[in-house]
Amino acid sequence: MKEVCRACRLGKATKLPFKGKFERSKGIGDCVHSDIMGPLEPSYPEEYKYAVKFQDDYSRYGYVGFMRNKSNLPDVFHAFAVLFNNTTSKPPGAINLITDRV
Repeated sequence: MKEVCRACRLGKATKLPFKGKFERSKGIGDCVHSDIMGPLEPSYPEEYKYAVKFQDDYSRYGYVGFMRNKSNLPDVFHAFAVLFNNTTSKPPGAINLITDRV
């Protein structure tokens, strides 16, 4: 019998399903995930180089904003927060933002 190399074994390996229990948030705005993407190539109209995505864990409401620089993030988040609060009748400042940064 011919021995199979490690890379070939790993390429054909499968992972077992995740057995843990993942709980969604209990209400709108309790957990909003965010992610910054970029630099985008080619840059979008008006030379936007970065995009940021916000998504509510409970309602799955999503918003994508475009930025010329990462330093524009507070402005984009404010636009999202105003739109989210107006759309969901959530009081201002009641959004719990989750990012991948510690």
